[in-house]
Amino acid sequence: MRSNSIDNQPEKADVLLVDVAESCRRIDCSRAKFYDLVRRGEIKLVKLGRASRVRPADLERLVERLAAE
Repeated sequence: MRSNSIDNQPEKADVLLVDVAESCRRIDCSRAKFYDLVRRGEIKLVKLGRASRVRPADLERLVERLAAE
């Protein structure tokens, strides 16, 4: 895995799943709004045991759909 030399974090392209907090940060919404989008079927969660994760590509598709409206 490649890493960013500045902060030694994986590059975003390398991350396959992000947690709910990171998902909210990326689309600039509250946790309540995020779960409303999940409930409405706008965002699909991937479950890893009890943890909920989201594919970054799904977030990008959501933003593109909203921008097209």
